Amino acid sequence: MGRIKSMSTDMLQGKNGASRFQHGVSKILGLFPTTNGNCVDFSVTYRAVRLRLRIVVVLFAVLAFAAIAASMRDAPVLYRVPFRKSSLTGDYNYVLFNPLRDRSPERVSAVYLNAMRRGDCIEATKASINVSLPDNFTCEQMLSEHGGHLDRFVQRLRDRKETQSDVVLYYSDDRYDGNWVSVRRFGRDWRVVGFHNIW
Repeated sequence: MGRIKSMSTDMLQGKNGASRFQHGVSKILGLFPTTNGNCVDFSVTYRAVRLRLRIVVVLFAVLAFAAIAASMRDAPVLYRVPFRKSSLTGDYNYVLFNPLRDRSPERVSAVYLNAMRRGDCIEATKASINVSLPDNFTCEQMLSEHGGHLDRFVQRLRDRKETQSDVVLYYSDDRYDGNWVSVRRFGRDWRVVGFHNIW
């Protein structure tokens, strides 16, 4: 009789021990909600684990991309898609830009192009230095030549290339013709030094 009582006590202690162990795991990991005091709902557990794994994978991918972009800060373009280039000029139309690139040349170029679209040579001159225009035009001559198409001065940025002295920006809305703007650094400031177009 004493032996049976001892066995019952051991079983009860074992059951309680297992229950305490399950609750301990649940408390530590936060992944095992229970439907009652003793049992773990493993279907809920699986969904919770899978969701957390997805979150971890996404966070890892974002951090990895940020690390790559940061390590390539001096490279404004991460990748150029090698097809569907401009049949006229050979320029790339699909480019993955580095989100951490220095955008100062692009901002100065935007100021210049927007001023040209408005027909404002005074503001365009402020953003440029001895700018080279097609056919050696002055700003006023350029605007007179293209007076009916001023909106085409502002198009979508497609590519960016670095030379020893300049940053060359390629803009195009139709991926065929477009604008090329050369920007150069003077001390701490950037200025447009060249504009060429095919349209």
